[in-house]
Amino acid sequence: MSHTKITDSHVHSQRRNALAQTAAYCAAFIGLGLCGGSLGPSLAAHAARTGSDLSTISSVFVASALGRLCGSLSGGWLLDRTRGHTLMAIGALATAATMACIPFTGTLPAMLTVMFFYGIAVNWIDIGANTLIVRVHGDKVGPYMNALHLAFGIGGGMAPLIVGRSFALSGDVSLVYWFLAALLIPLVFWMLSLPNPPQVTQANRAQGATAPLGILLLLGTFFFLMVGVEITGAQWTFTLGERIGLSKEVGAPMLASSFWWAYSAGRLIAIPVSMRLRPGTYVAIDLIGALICAVITLVGLTMPNAQTLVWIGIAGSGIFIASAFPSALSFVGSRVPLSGAITGLLFASSNLGVMIVPWSIGQVIDGVGSRVVPITSMVASATAITIFAVLLRRLGKQNSV
Repeated sequence: MSHTKITDSHVHSQRRNALAQTAAYCAAFIGLGLCGGSLGPSLAAHAARTGSDLSTISSVFVASALGRLCGSLSGGWLLDRTRGHTLMAIGALATAATMACIPFTGTLPAMLTVMFFYGIAVNWIDIGANTLIVRVHGDKVGPYMNALHLAFGIGGGMAPLIVGRSFALSGDVSLVYWFLAALLIPLVFWMLSLPNPPQVTQANRAQGATAPLGILLLLGTFFFLMVGVEITGAQWTFTLGERIGLSKEVGAPMLASSFWWAYSAGRLIAIPVSMRLRPGTYVAIDLIGALICAVITLVGLTMPNAQTLVWIGIAGSGIFIASAFPSALSFVGSRVPLSGAITGLLFASSNLGVMIVPWSIGQVIDGVGSRVVPITSMVASATAITIFAVLLRRLGKQNSV
């Protein structure tokens, strides 16, 4: 009887810890969504402050993604060797510091430097939460992973509205970044107060290292393209809205926010659906849907008096692309032994997509026009679908998808 009570108490304590850990990871992802979602809508303001044009200021995507690349590789290595919550707390503190510094960057080199360190910091949070939530929930992580990424979408959905409000109140975006910096400080103490999930063993690290190089290269390319589709909607929808005549105070923020709220809805839907659909099936649906919505957006930009199609395409792409990343992580985890190092490699590939895709759009948008945004999503989605089909064949798992 006594032994049963002790066992029940231990199980209850584990569940309580798991709930607190998951809540902290979701809070961290709301913060990440707020920070990441504020960059695109405030891009023109950053250009004006640093004396740059859009093609030049888009280099901030390169700087932040280079930082995220470094953060992915170092974060994956550190997670296999240190306390994960300590790493996330350091990342939150550093992210707050970079947010507070952004309004003081009066030159492009200063802005790029801050964004590089911002990229390192946010990716320590990102890779930490994505890896640790798997350690907390194990084989049952599917709905929790989607809840985690839903939290990111909620933060991203609020960001354009906060930026628009800052424009309305002060004509600038400084208030946004100081607000975000203050918001992240409590997270530092929360993370440090929680027990850490168990670290992976040396045997599991060795097992993760046995994944074939060809499979890893395909996975890296796939994640690059998939995240490229996601970041295109996240960072360029606000500017697309301005280019079709929407105001930067109301109309463009609403269009950008429609992407993020649809994105959140997609991840909310994914929580129950992921319990019934296999991850590979979900990934295929997401990418095909994103491709169709990119076509709808392009038609809306090309045809006269068809702006409604732009709103439909933008919102639809948010719904479909929302669950692609967590579903892809679940898909990979079911077929390739994952360690922090392997996860870091996938995140590094994703961050190359974050770096290259939005920067490329910035280089041509003035000459080509806003149509380059949905065209980029179309090409990336179609290529990702093709590579995913190759992955299924190479892994020999078509029948289980």
